[in-house]
Amino acid sequence: MGGSQGRGEVYEGGNLIGYADISQGSIGTQIGPQTFAQLAILVRSTDLAQLKNSEFTFAANASAVAIRAGSAATTDTGNGVVISVETKSGLMAEAAVDGQSLNFSAVN
Repeated sequence: MGGSQGRGEVYEGGNLIGYADISQGSIGTQIGPQTFAQLAILVRSTDLAQLKNSEFTFAANASAVAIRAGSAATTDTGNGVVISVETKSGLMAEAAVDGQSLNFSAVN
């Protein structure tokens, strides 16, 4: 079992509208630590509305990450969400089922 968490910024029309606290859980075969940055582009306005209501979740893919930083992978989930992950550091091998959920908080 594994997990990760982080906080990201949410932009709409080029303007900062809030923050997304990201939680990820996984189950399967995995070993090692990993540091990464993730960019999620929500193509449909319905997905952004779900995010604003903290109802947006999506599945992540299995990965194998080498020690070399800077390599990136991009995935189009086919559901109107494009995910780009950039490895910062670490050595991770994983064959697991992952899922991410996002909790939105608006800029005051």
